[in-house]
Amino acid sequence: MQFFGLRPRPFAWTTIATMAVLAIVALFGVLRLQVEFEVRRVLEQNAGEIRQASTLAEDLPWRHPDFIVALSFDAPLGPEVVAAVEDLAKALDADPRIEAATSIASLRLVDRQALLPKPFLDLLRTAGGDMQSLVREHPILERSFVSKDLRSTLVLVRARRDANDGFDRLAVLEWVRDFVAKRSVGAETGAAPKSVRLIGSSVVLATLSQKLREGIAQVLGLEVLCFLLLLPLLFRTWRGSILPLLVVLVSVLLNFGWMGLLGYPLTIIDVAIPGLIVIIGLCDAIHLQQCFEERYATNSVVGAVRDMLARVGKACFYTSFTTAVGFVSLVAAEHDAVSHFGLKAGVSVIVTFVVVLTLLPALLLVAPLGRPRPLASVRWSWLGYGRPRLIVSVTLLAMLFAGIGVTLVRVDSHLLEELPASSALARDFRWFEEQFSGIIDVEARVDGALGDGAVFRALERFEAKMLQEDGLDRVESLTLVAREAIGKPRGELSDADIAAAFARLRIARAFLPEHLVSADFETARVVFKARDIGSAKTSALRARIEEVAREVTPPGSALRIAPAGYVLMATTSTQVVLRTISQSLGISLLVITVFLGLIFGSVRLALLSLLTNVLPLAFALGVSGYLGIEVTIGSALIYCLGLGLAVDDTIHLLARYRYEARHDPEASPRVQITRALHSSGKALVTTSIVLAVGSLCHVAAEFQSLVHVGILLTTVIVVALATDLWLLPLLLERWVSSRRGT
Repeated sequence: MQFFGLRPRPFAWTTIATMAVLAIVALFGVLRLQVEFEVRRVLEQNAGEIRQASTLAEDLPWRHPDFIVALSFDAPLGPEVVAAVEDLAKALDADPRIEAATSIASLRLVDRQALLPKPFLDLLRTAGGDMQSLVREHPILERSFVSKDLRSTLVLVRARRDANDGFDRLAVLEWVRDFVAKRSVGAETGAAPKSVRLIGSSVVLATLSQKLREGIAQVLGLEVLCFLLLLPLLFRTWRGSILPLLVVLVSVLLNFGWMGLLGYPLTIIDVAIPGLIVIIGLCDAIHLQQCFEERYATNSVVGAVRDMLARVGKACFYTSFTTAVGFVSLVAAEHDAVSHFGLKAGVSVIVTFVVVLTLLPALLLVAPLGRPRPLASVRWSWLGYGRPRLIVSVTLLAMLFAGIGVTLVRVDSHLLEELPASSALARDFRWFEEQFSGIIDVEARVDGALGDGAVFRALERFEAKMLQEDGLDRVESLTLVAREAIGKPRGELSDADIAAAFARLRIARAFLPEHLVSADFETARVVFKARDIGSAKTSALRARIEEVAREVTPPGSALRIAPAGYVLMATTSTQVVLRTISQSLGISLLVITVFLGLIFGSVRLALLSLLTNVLPLAFALGVSGYLGIEVTIGSALIYCLGLGLAVDDTIHLLARYRYEARHDPEASPRVQITRALHSSGKALVTTSIVLAVGSLCHVAAEFQSLVHVGILLTTVIVVALATDLWLLPLLLERWVSSRRGT
């Protein structure tokens, strides 16, 4: 026998040596592999919207804080507390890692006895420390720097960027947390805070990046441990226990290695790739190993390996090819993150196939092998089928269950969706939303003569109407600053009031927030602070901004109000990602169906396989509806994984059935199908048990997309196994019988 022009043992040693060299090179790539949660990778989809968001950022620069240090005290805020918090802000600001740290003490507010605004701390001392009356006179403070209960305040921290306008979020977050914990805020005056919380989008991103790293490492570790315990029970030989697992680990190493060497980071959208590698690798390795064990019982090692490749190798290629095609179709998406995911997933499937089809035979050829021992405690005679009425009834009930569940599914995503509700960070954010406001900025761009009375009042009407929307807590706008400038926080403003306010704003221009209004007072940014209401509601706010803008704009006015900013762009991009993944799933199903029709030479057979591939996915989608698991970018990718798994089982069973039909055409359809079940069915059960255990390992992670992988993928595995063991054989028998005219 020849293997690519070499005799078996030289082929084996050449393959093993090549894989060893590749593994060493891959290690360098793994060390360079970045796990990133850079939001822009997912959010920046539409070039036009990117330009629009960038234009507003250029016109009205916004040095947005990265971290919010929230300090809570036992008593209402007073001068001593505010002074102590300012000391903390100055200490943070002095560190080279920090670009700016701002506390309430640095704010300047209107003093009716002075022409220019005065520092907040001076006004608080003048008011005798009465924070409540000061907030009543200056509502611009409420839920911005002063909490609703008047017992908490904030320090806004912005990290210093590097040459590429970036910084290490996790490192800076840990430093800020450490710094604040070690510094005794207000210890000298007895005004020490009772609690300190770190809030902000960068806190979320740094935490999620850390949780993703930890989750993947934890899941892979648990999977390896479970497989080491489980595979010996299933195969009863060390080669059956160790070799499939070793091959999969090499596949994982090589795939992570090439990503690291080529500079492809592992992002939130790639969370399914490690599971994909394990699924494809283990399924193929176990099918090959199962066939080898059967053939080696009555054959030589070389003969068993040859038969293994001849009987199962082609089916492994079919499953890998169809799965890879589905993912590679994403490369054409007009979205960089989705396109890169399609490339990474498609290449990973091919790399895994090549590793399994070369390394496993090589290891079997050189390993000292003993004859397989039969698994006496398990009887495979139950791998038959019957009771068509029962099978049809259960299938219809499963379809009804899935159909009802699908109607309950919600397509949405949230800032904190990857963290359990019980986590400390989620609790801190809920507290912040209650005492201050949401941290999500829903922005609108305003162009016009803002000092004109009619325009100013239209803008205030716009803000008032928008604040009636569910999830919007407060607004940051030029209108509040203008009212503050003349000390009239409430009530109707006359044209004279508005003119006086803008006259004063022009004098105090240096003290105005530069992100809210341009120097010529012709362009402004309105920022609505939103809770974590989800992408669906945020997307609806985009349309609502446009609708309300039309309602409040005076006829013939030059006032223009339009949605703007990265958050609204993000919601659009998220919808595009989900739509693209759904389209890819549909394309994959079509390609797989056509491909199966071609390789098996039967349209009916392809349509039968379509049903058995769709049903497990529909059932899992229904389960997600019942459990309240929203369809997000992370969970949508689970169905891509599930499709690969369902197709794998179906193709292996159909390929084995065709083999039996060709070698014994005179046998009845039931006998042919039962033989296929007794052969490939064993591998189907084995792979399903192994993969279900591996999938359930994901439930131990804190990263919610990984938890959802565990729940939904296990559902797909169980339903796919049931359809392949009972429904598909029944449909096959009916199809064959109808062709034979019986």
